[in-house]
Amino acid sequence: MNISLSEASSALTPSVPLWLQVVTIVMAPVLAFIGVGVGARLSRSGEELQWLRNSRLQVYSSFLLACNSYDVAARQLAGSLSSGDRDKQLASREDALQAIRDVITYQENVLLLGSPSVQGACKAAVAAIYAANAEVGRLIAGTEDESYTGQALRGAVTSFREAVRSELIPRRLGPRRSGKPAPGLAGGTAIE
Repeated sequence: MNISLSEASSALTPSVPLWLQVVTIVMAPVLAFIGVGVGARLSRSGEELQWLRNSRLQVYSSFLLACNSYDVAARQLAGSLSSGDRDKQLASREDALQAIRDVITYQENVLLLGSPSVQGACKAAVAAIYAANAEVGRLIAGTEDESYTGQALRGAVTSFREAVRSELIPRRLGPRRSGKPAPGLAGGTAIE
């Protein structure tokens, strides 16, 4: 019994149709290329979402800082009006005007990047700042007897914070169904 080498190798390997071999050879690189493209697209999409989240956080923080700066300056101005300290009045007034400029600048950024709920809360906070500024103006003019309280402004800023929280905190990190907050979050929120 003499078996040639070619007969032995063909007996050991299963026969795969030629068309299946050709399809496999052609499709493997195509599928690999498609996989690389899909992976790159998903990665880029994730990076874009992270950039948007980071940009929003920065803009929202700057807006809140400007609102709080105005509130502090308005309180200082009201205090200096009651004490009669002219130098403090001028410094506080300039601080309040600078804070209003900052609020307007950051408002544009919030309106550009924010979700509709955050945009609405931003507009309400800016309206509260204008109303507070009018109230302080009446104090300066001496046409108002009460002092500046800033209640409406602080309420609007609190609403803005809540809108930002609901936008930035991923839904999976929100309160659990059991009513307990998610681990690491005080009251189910990341910002207090």
